Amino acid sequence: MFSLFEQWFIPDGCSTGPIQYVLVAGVALLLTAVGKGGFGGLGAMSVPILMMVMRPDSATLVVAMWAPILLICDAFTLPFYMKECNWRPILLLAPWTTLGLLVGRLCLDWFRQNPGAGAWLKVTIGALSILFALSQAARYYVAARAQRRVEPWHPVWWQAIPFGLAAGVATMLAHAAGSIFAMFLIPQQPDRRVFVGTSARYYLIFNAVKIPFFMLSFPLTLRNSYLTWESLRLILWMIPLIPAGVVVGNWLNNNFTNRGFAVVVNVLLALTGAWLIYSNLPALNP
Repeated sequence: MFSLFEQWFIPDGCSTGPIQYVLVAGVALLLTAVGKGGFGGLGAMSVPILMMVMRPDSATLVVAMWAPILLICDAFTLPFYMKECNWRPILLLAPWTTLGLLVGRLCLDWFRQNPGAGAWLKVTIGALSILFALSQAARYYVAARAQRRVEPWHPVWWQAIPFGLAAGVATMLAHAAGSIFAMFLIPQQPDRRVFVGTSARYYLIFNAVKIPFFMLSFPLTLRNSYLTWESLRLILWMIPLIPAGVVVGNWLNNNFTNRGFAVVVNVLLALTGAWLIYSNLPALNP
């Protein structure tokens, strides 16, 4: 039975034993689901953690296989926040995030087509992880400043350009747009549940838009698709765990402050990113 599970659900690029992989992938999934459910910041660790148990040449597989997971988590999250949303920030970011997705997809193609691409992608994700952790610290600083503002920030379209582009590239390369979106939204001083509800809709929309970017190549064919039957098959065993993680995240959002916990998470995220960079630098200089 376990050999059949291993054949179906353990990727060929796994660099550890199957039991270790299942444990790491399960933790990564629960971090994503709990983060999506409203206890934010946890999901950013998922891709870096998974990268730690995969060979460099399978880095793009990890990024692709996690895209449907995020979309399913978003679909389970939205019912908890059906009435809480501010559509204006989403509409301001939409065109620039879409453009950022295109740029991110072209970067993925470069990683796959060049020697040492997987190692470069791991290093890039490690760097994004550290930047994400630093931006989370900046996010709390911005939040503290926002509480002292007399009036909320009302950004106009051109102020959304850098946020949207950065979010599109970061989410395509490492599913790491959360902090960028948060830094755009927090100065607008939304209610806590409106913040989560708005975020959930933004992620649901652009995680759905990401799917064709992972499936199609340029010019538009399926020849060089990242999202394949194999990458979908590898996540089937994880899907039943998603509702529990989302429910836990929503409960934590309603009952606990996540400031102290987020500090621990972001320190671990920065350390994980540093490890990814350190462990793959030799591969970049054979």
